[in-house]
Amino acid sequence: MTTSENNGNRVVVTGLGVVCSLGRGAEYVFDRLYNGFSGIRVQDRRIRGTMESWALALLPRRLNMDGFFSGWRHSPGALADRLLLMGLHDALEHAGLWPLLHESAGRTGLVTVSGSGKVIALESGLKDISGRAGDRGGMDSSFGELFESVADWGAWRYGISGPRLNLVSACSSGIVALARAYEMIRHGRADIVAAGASDVVSDLCFQGFRSLRAMDPKPCKPFDRDRDGMNLGDGCGVLVLEEYGHALKRGAGLLAEISGYGITQDARHIASPDPTGRDWAEPIRQAIDMAKIRPGELSYINAHGTGTRLNDKAETLAIKHALGKDAYDVPVSSFKAALGHCQFAAGAIEAAMTVMAIKENRVPPILGLNSPDPDCDLDYVKGTGIERHLETSLSLSFGFGGTSTAMLFSSVRAGRPGS
Repeated sequence: MTTSENNGNRVVVTGLGVVCSLGRGAEYVFDRLYNGFSGIRVQDRRIRGTMESWALALLPRRLNMDGFFSGWRHSPGALADRLLLMGLHDALEHAGLWPLLHESAGRTGLVTVSGSGKVIALESGLKDISGRAGDRGGMDSSFGELFESVADWGAWRYGISGPRLNLVSACSSGIVALARAYEMIRHGRADIVAAGASDVVSDLCFQGFRSLRAMDPKPCKPFDRDRDGMNLGDGCGVLVLEEYGHALKRGAGLLAEISGYGITQDARHIASPDPTGRDWAEPIRQAIDMAKIRPGELSYINAHGTGTRLNDKAETLAIKHALGKDAYDVPVSSFKAALGHCQFAAGAIEAAMTVMAIKENRVPPILGLNSPDPDCDLDYVKGTGIERHLETSLSLSFGFGGTSTAMLFSSVRAGRPGS
């Protein structure tokens, strides 16, 4: 194994799986992002018997998962779980590992997050028994799914016999899952770990965000003066992480290296950010310190950028607190005006797109940013994407409950110190 002197194994990204409103496949989705396509559509949704129009980023109707799961011995019923298994399949295939995982028996791990998987399963079961006293209907299978995680499904299907976890950390879950996978490899517990998250728009989440008045009925506008909230979306993102020496030995494609991350808890409020941005600045500092780089060496920041008034301003201030005068020299973009806010899956999808930005040396634009807010005065990429060499890129995610995360990816160079 290749190790640094003090910090453990180097960890690289060798595969990506992305499915979202823009389509399926990391390269395909990134190309559409860069060229200004949006998966957000205004559509009707029934609310207490009446129809309301809302902008949502739902999975394409042409995406057919039924054939993908035919013949499986085990197959979950929840859409979010099935979506994550599709992303896992694509990521393993992209990494050149499927169907070769048996060669790494006991040394391959899996870390998953399925945000609305169990929620939707229960909603479906409850609808089946509604008004039918004494008839359990579809509740048997829905209740049974509570005792199986998507990590179990993935392990059964792909023969992943190493460490496996299924975790929850709201909208920061994707980065938390990647950090946990990173540590497994860094400390020698596994050679390969697939990590990712999925989520779809459930009635519960939709009604919750609607009651908070956090959603814009029109396509959102992150960092714009006229922004008025987020748009919810469906999606999944899975990254295959691998120990550097192991990846080299098998001739894998090296997409990027994880060189640092930060995770903090603001211990302040379940939903409202610190308006000064100081809480969100700390994980950025941690990621930069762990990577042993200077703030001025950052090439690009993929912001959380939800399009809500409080969050966008607090995130801008957080970047300024963390980077100082260098904050104004780093291009910043957000993908949520194209992909929607994919909730628990947002961090994993956006991390995958950050890796693609490094691979392609291209930064997608922020859609809908026409009149920048004076309080959001960083180098936000608007209008069209830009081409530039990206040596280091930072992906940010913040979640309800107070968890704040940042992960720093870098281009892979032989002899680069491990992180």
